[in-house]
Amino acid sequence: MVDQSQRLYTAEQVRRLDRSAIQGHGIPGIELMERAGRCVYEAARAAWPAARHWLVLCGAGNNGGDGYVVARLARSAGLKVTLCALKAPRALSGDAATAARRWQDTGGECAEWPDAAFDASDLVVDALLFGLLGMFGNPMLVFIALFVWIGAGQEASMTQMRSALAGIPVGRVML
Repeated sequence: MVDQSQRLYTAEQVRRLDRSAIQGHGIPGIELMERAGRCVYEAARAAWPAARHWLVLCGAGNNGGDGYVVARLARSAGLKVTLCALKAPRALSGDAATAARRWQDTGGECAEWPDAAFDASDLVVDALLFGLLGMFGNPMLVFIALFVWIGAGQEASMTQMRSALAGIPVGRVML
């Protein structure tokens, strides 16, 4: 039997869980985003405590919002953070826009795609995967696109590349 904390949910199940938390229990969506971002941040720090330069890739939806939270927390802990946004923060809406504004309010900036220096970062936090899933429709195509894009011009293998995936429904990080 799978422990509840180890269980992964479908996108539809997560939407229902979020709706239940927000509408049925009165938890604001931004609070859920802050909690998810904190879980990813803490898990990544525990897994790679020596990583001093984080590259955070943010999508256009709520997973991207989680990434802005991760970036803000890492920056406030004194880490160097480069954040690349798939969509300009001013074009975001809802809780993702709030998370982006909080990142910017602390002095955080967004680097242009694909100018981020992957080779200069110690850790890549992917907070755009499920946003890309909507674009590609096939999870394998998303992984291939990310691997080709992130690994372009580098001699790193998948096992050498350190990454954390945000947006895992229960705030867990896939390592």
